[in-house]
Amino acid sequence: MAVRDPYEVLGVPPDATDADIKKAYRKAAREWHPDRNADPEAEARFKEIGAAWEVLSDPAQRAQHDGRVLRAASGQLPEEFLDAVETAIDRAESWVVRGVLPHYVQHYWRGNGCEMAARLVADLEQLGDPSALQPSFGWLANMRTGRLLRKVVVLLDPYPTSRVSALYMGRIWQIRVSPMALWRAGFRDSTDIDDAVLRVVLARFAQLVSVGRTVDGNVEAARVRDDEAIVLMRWTVLGYAAFFGLIFAMLYSGYTSK
Repeated sequence: MAVRDPYEVLGVPPDATDADIKKAYRKAAREWHPDRNADPEAEARFKEIGAAWEVLSDPAQRAQHDGRVLRAASGQLPEEFLDAVETAIDRAESWVVRGVLPHYVQHYWRGNGCEMAARLVADLEQLGDPSALQPSFGWLANMRTGRLLRKVVVLLDPYPTSRVSALYMGRIWQIRVSPMALWRAGFRDSTDIDDAVLRVVLARFAQLVSVGRTVDGNVEAARVRDDEAIVLMRWTVLGYAAFFGLIFAMLYSGYTSK
């Protein structure tokens, strides 16, 4: 059987969401499972479906596949330009994951993280310079990062008009960069491409951090919201402590009165 595109195998469009892909995979797997389907080709189709799911369910493998599609579909983009974009994406992802995120999570995570998001939005212009950030302590940054997300993945996207950056299952954040959009904007030099991709990734990352926190760069207002969240959390903890303390006292009183 000829190797087919994994999107075609599962019957989903290239801009399908992770949920759509998972749903299509389950449906196809049930339909073509050899124990349920007597068709002579059922086993081969089932294996093909499994291989397609393996590619499309993993962000890295899906990005590699989409990158190959991009190279095949956009022959007008020079190979060296696509290589420069991929290199810029790797550098931007590394800087966001190892520099920006640990710094803001470690130094500014309080309450609901509103101050952290506000500072990130306010500091966007200077974040392209690594010297702008203070060093972070690995274990502390990693512990606090776990409260926010598990992973950031930057994808080279051949479908810029139909897919956008998103949050998805497992607290993995994906940020999409369109080489076609960069080419049309006139970026050619590798240094300019690096700068443009970094700005795109940082801006989108700041937007994702701000989801649900409603910040506009006003650090003072964001700090007040975090203070309110901390006070509410403390009162909640005290309330639970008082409740369980009362229950324990009643049980203990009843036990000693016997």
